[in-house]
Amino acid sequence: MDLGNIKIESTTHEEKGRWKSEDKKLWVTSFMIQMKRMGITYRTSVNDKGDDGREFEIASPFDLDLTFTKPNFTPLMPDNYISEKIDFTELDISYHMHLNFSPLIMHLRQDVYTYILRCNDLNLNYSDGLAS
Repeated sequence: MDLGNIKIESTTHEEKGRWKSEDKKLWVTSFMIQMKRMGITYRTSVNDKGDDGREFEIASPFDLDLTFTKPNFTPLMPDNYISEKIDFTELDISYHMHLNFSPLIMHLRQDVYTYILRCNDLNLNYSDGLAS
């Protein structure tokens, strides 16, 4: 996999809209990852099945932007949860993730596609039956 050009940033800033009824601000940390011209290639091994170690492009270069935002918690915040002046049930403390990427067009050979399906079956669809 060619990760292309990667830019990673972290910022701390105030964000509006986290309180449901009031226009207060909350300090949050945002992590931004920008990957430009990522690509995926597949290299065959040299073996007796006719593979000669060539590279095949599975996905042409694409761009990916990821932003992850989380509220900043302090040791004083739990004490403030019991404050009579502030209703913390109105506070949105969820983490936000935004992912944006250009179209990903994949060209898979039959043996690569079969391998991906096998990995999916063995890892994601596997059930040991203990829950039943």
